[in-house]
Amino acid sequence: MKKIAVITAVALALTGCSKASGSNSDTITVGMFATTSAATSAAFVNTWSVDGVKAGLKVINDAGGVDGKKIELKVCDNAGDPNRDAACARQAVTEKWTAVVGGFDPYAPSQTLPILEAGNVPYLGFLQGTPTEYQSKVSFPVSIGTVGGYVGTFSQMVADGCRTPVFIGANDAGSDVTYQQAKDVFGPSGTVIQFTSGTTDVTPTVADALAKNPDCLAFGGGGNDAAKVFAAIRKAGGKATLYAPPGVLQPQVIAALGATAEGIKGASDTPLAPSQQFLTDLSAYSKDAIPNEFSVIGYSATQLLRQALTGLSDKSAKGLLDRLNGMTGVQVMTFPALDFTKTRSSTNYPRMFNSSVWYGVVKSGQWTSAGADTATDIGQYVK
Repeated sequence: MKKIAVITAVALALTGCSKASGSNSDTITVGMFATTSAATSAAFVNTWSVDGVKAGLKVINDAGGVDGKKIELKVCDNAGDPNRDAACARQAVTEKWTAVVGGFDPYAPSQTLPILEAGNVPYLGFLQGTPTEYQSKVSFPVSIGTVGGYVGTFSQMVADGCRTPVFIGANDAGSDVTYQQAKDVFGPSGTVIQFTSGTTDVTPTVADALAKNPDCLAFGGGGNDAAKVFAAIRKAGGKATLYAPPGVLQPQVIAALGATAEGIKGASDTPLAPSQQFLTDLSAYSKDAIPNEFSVIGYSATQLLRQALTGLSDKSAKGLLDRLNGMTGVQVMTFPALDFTKTRSSTNYPRMFNSSVWYGVVKSGQWTSAGADTATDIGQYVK
């Protein structure tokens, strides 16, 4: 009886370890950090990325999974709270997630990436927003990220022949980098004006900008602030061509601006005309899911994940990390091919494996391609 008791206890302990890992022989566990609820009014709630990941994984699992293994997704809601974000990262390591995929994590540099690096957990297909995310050894972006939205928009202004460009940038975390990027792209003819996020009266800032007699004027910051600034510019009689990345000018912001939004230009880090397969799969997952850059990034992360896992004998985080580091010529949706074996000769963005953007313009209340939907490489501006 004592021997049976010991054997039973060992068996239960082993079962407990298997459950704690969040996976078993029939599944591969991955997760994502997402702000699906708001702990503060400043939190950027983003369920679009979750929809994109779930849509992509549904297609993979419906087809039998990867090498017969279904992929299980765990969504950790950080609620826009850095402490909760760090807890999400610890969960990823403790539960032995194979990867963290396809979201947007503003606290990555200080909270999640150090923990993921220590645990060798791949940070796969995220919408990167800070230089740190392009430097981490576990980071494998598909798109150029939010850097592309801003630097691409500045390059679009230059390509459009703007002679006196002005950029109004919100003073959010990491904004100094964006200010410098604007100065680098514009050169001496450009002006950068800092703006305090959440300012109720934007007229002084707008007056400062219009006093520079800009022929082109861009805004970077939150969508609500963008709506207020652009509306104030038009009310003041400003004739400058307006610019903002599509990540700033989301559908609800365009709707709030109404006719004022027409003709606003900006560069997107994802194709403005996503593949029909993506649109079909997203709609099949949910008729309410919105196709935008966040859902595209989420979906693309699952396509990269599938390719990296297929045929891999060790489907652990470490096994996946080793495979990713040796992958070349990786085709994900309509993005340029990726080569994870070569880093960029850049101090801030060595792991920016794709430096392409797509120029767009708002027409009839939505973003459309500014001409042919072809990628423009802005690598010359990435330093």
